[in-house]
This record gives sequence, structure tokens and C-alpha cells, in this order.
Amino acid sequence: MILKRCENGHYYDGEIYRECPECRGMGQSPYGQAGTDYGDYADEDSVTVALPRSRGQAGTAGAVHRSEHMADGCLDYGDDENVTAALPRRAAAPAQHQASRPLQAKHPAAAPAQTPRKSGLKPVVGWLVCVQGNDFGSSFTMKHGKNFIGRAADMDIVLHGDENIAFKNHAAVFYVPKQRRFAIEPGTAGRRIYLNREAVVRPVWIKQHDILTIGNCSLMFFPCCGEHFSWEELIRRRREKSQNH
Repeated sequence: MILKRCENGHYYDGEIYRECPECRGMGQSPYGQAGTDYGDYADEDSVTVALPRSRGQAGTAGAVHRSEHMADGCLDYGDDENVTAALPRRAAAPAQHQASRPLQAKHPAAAPAQTPRKSGLKPVVGWLVCVQGNDFGSSFTMKHGKNFIGRAADMDIVLHGDENIAFKNHAAVFYVPKQRRFAIEPGTAGRRIYLNREAVVRPVWIKQHDILTIGNCSLMFFPCCGEHFSWEELIRRRREKSQNH
């Protein structure tokens, strides 16, 4: 056996082939790339090939040297001890299609579910802005229905740190849609409230920039709804527009 290695890295028997059978039959696949065929060794991690080993020079054990007899650039290693060389494993062949197992399409990750819109949403109808007291500079949103004022955390408008303000239901402000006007009334706590320095003992109308005084806190009123805007009118116009289209 004369083991030869072609310029593309393939090993073959020079006694049988005059040129590399891999390159001639497979279009010169580069050594180590997919397509290189190692025959029966395809399922092994590596392939070992026994190479005849020549005697080294005196005092140098196991040194491999070039033979004086060279044919076609191939080394003749003689007939002495064997040397092993590892050949890389061939790339795994693609798995055959199994008709009995249906292909499963990969689906993208499901988009996070959107938070459902709350039913019975109460839109903003106005604001109260603290112009005097512990919440100075803070604003409080008013919504449809009665907005109860107090120090408790579950109040619609929570005022802090003033013992002169009832814990719950000191007063209430609300919007009247049919008249597009706002009103204020005393709460169930039995505490006094003032509108522009006048005591309030029953429901009274309020307008923009009016000052509501509760305890040591003064709140200025700013409407959202009124003569020029209302949610009911906006909804009605949108409904008519959708019906016309």
C-alpha cells in the first residue's frame, strides 16, 4: 500500500489509484467539509489509519523521515512499526423524512394579552386644585357621579394631614350632565364647608375658579365638561358618524 494525500487533503491508495478518487468523483470537495466520504467509518467519532513507520536516525526514537524513494510526491514509509493518524468524522447526513410523523410548524410566542377595558368607565369631568393647605399644588380628578372628599384612602378626593377634615364624606362635588353644570353639597360627616367664604348647607352650583374650603384646605375648581364640551355629546356625534358610514 502506498498512502497518498491529494492537495485537497484526501488520503487514498496510490497502488490502486493514479489520482485522488474523491476529487475525480465528487468535484474536489475540500478536506473536512460536508460531502467528504469515509465509507464504513461514517458513524464513528474518528477514523484511524495504520501507516507503515520507518526507522529514525540513531538516537532519535520514533522520528519519521522522508524516504529517498519518492513517487508522485508520496512518501514510502517502509515496512516497520505502525503509526496511526486520525481522520475527522464525516458530517452527519440529513435525517430522512418520516411520513408517519407530521411536521409541526413553529409558532411565534403568543403576544401578551391586553388588559381588558374596565366596564362602566367614568370619564374625567373636572379638577380641584389645592391652593392652600397640606396638599398645596396638587390636583384631584373629578369623574362622573358623586366625588366624596375626606382623609380616608378610599375617598374619591383624598386630603392629607388635616384633622379639621372628616375622615370620610366631609363633602361631595358632582356633575349634572343634563344641565352641564357642577354642584357641591355637605357630606354625611356633619362638618362645615365653604364656597367662596360662604357656608354651604345644601347643594349649590359652582363655576370655574370658585374656591371650596374644607378644614384648612382650599380647592379651586376647573371644569372639563360644560357649555362647550360634554362626553354625552361626543358619544352621540361619533354614533351618528358611524351610522352614516
